[in-house]
Amino acid sequence: MRRQDIQLLTLARQGDPAARSKAGRRYLVGGDGFPRHVATGLEYLSHPSVRELPETACAIAESLPLQDLLELKQEDALHKAAAAGSPLAQFKLGVWMALARSRFAAGRTWLETAAAAGHIEASQVVAAVDGARSDRALDVMVESIQSSAAVDVVQVAVIAARQAREEGGWTSWSIACGWR
Repeated sequence: MRRQDIQLLTLARQGDPAARSKAGRRYLVGGDGFPRHVATGLEYLSHPSVRELPETACAIAESLPLQDLLELKQEDALHKAAAAGSPLAQFKLGVWMALARSRFAAGRTWLETAAAAGHIEASQVVAAVDGARSDRALDVMVESIQSSAAVDVVQVAVIAARQAREEGGWTSWSIACGWR
């Protein structure tokens, strides 16, 4: 580890909020002298001095794929980052809302917001859905994000199904997804 990295960690441990944020982000993504260690990154970013900052939510939402955000219970950070204007977070939130509990209209709104901000994948999804019949919109959305690095659609669908089952909404969710 480089001297400046050690200094950054020292400042972060001493409570410097800017250093804590920077170290947390570096651990989330790895690189710049830091190994990728998500748990440590989240630990730095969940400290009271930084956890409510919009940039902290953006760091979390932008650094992790959607399925990891959901498994690590970071949906709140995803919402905050999307509201703060992060196109990547808006894209992820749009996909999640469209898949989870079949809130397709709300998800589409976030996808359109991300597309308007220049997010390419969101633009492609919106264009694909616009060209589809309404009864195929969800299928077309899923097909259009198959190769996304930000979303593993199969893992996210499994998480959505699990949540629907736990919340008692499995039947309506599975019907909306075409799994009758």
